[in-house]
Amino acid sequence: MKARLLSLVLLLLLTSPAYALIPASGLWWNPTISGSGFEIDLQGQTMALTAYDYDHGGAPLWYLAAGDYDDTTQTFTGDANTFAGGQCLGCGYTSPVAMPAGLFSVTFTDAEHATVSFPGGSYPIEHFAYGYASKLDYLLGEWVFTTIDVARGYPPGGAEWIIFDTHADNGVDGSPSLNGHGDGYEAYAIAQYDSTSNSFLVLIVDGPGTIESPGHQTSYMISGDDRRMTGEILDADPGDPMQAAAFRLSY
Repeated sequence: MKARLLSLVLLLLLTSPAYALIPASGLWWNPTISGSGFEIDLQGQTMALTAYDYDHGGAPLWYLAAGDYDDTTQTFTGDANTFAGGQCLGCGYTSPVAMPAGLFSVTFTDAEHATVSFPGGSYPIEHFAYGYASKLDYLLGEWVFTTIDVARGYPPGGAEWIIFDTHADNGVDGSPSLNGHGDGYEAYAIAQYDSTSNSFLVLIVDGPGTIESPGHQTSYMISGDDRRMTGEILDADPGDPMQAAAFRLSY
């Protein structure tokens, strides 16, 4: 019953505009310009961008822009304002004065990389992942994996609920990996991160069987952030391509 319910939920997600590129919410920065940064948040199709910076005299300066996120072009554009005259932290409310600061835009190349443009310039930015020792650790915790038949437009089977909880070196050529298992150990999984393609290779083996003596296997090549990933099934029939998606359930 749990797998059937998950499949229905994932079908709605995968066949809706939400399957388009969804940028990671949170802190963004350029590591070479670490004194400045951005906060990006997306609710529905509305994106809010906050930038913290400094003026030419070194005084703190921040901007706020909001507007629609276009998931067809993977671009956000909004008029920004700076603010002055507000209350100090903990003081009584004083209405700040908004001052127009020009047009800001962000063009995303994937869930964690983008170029921000503003009056006078532009530069690349990336999602600031401060809570993980490595990119592979994005997968630590509980995830649900599913596939969707591109031609037919529905998941061909049940979803896989995988808990990644063990570091290992059993990836290709002994590379770092994460081992996982299904809820109740009815499935086993190995995950690796490929920095060249900025993607994760996940092998899930359904029981009965183990990694050493496998049952049915499915290989996912997915990318995204630590909450949501999309990609493809590597061992699908070339004449019947399959899309793939993974969604975090808990940490």
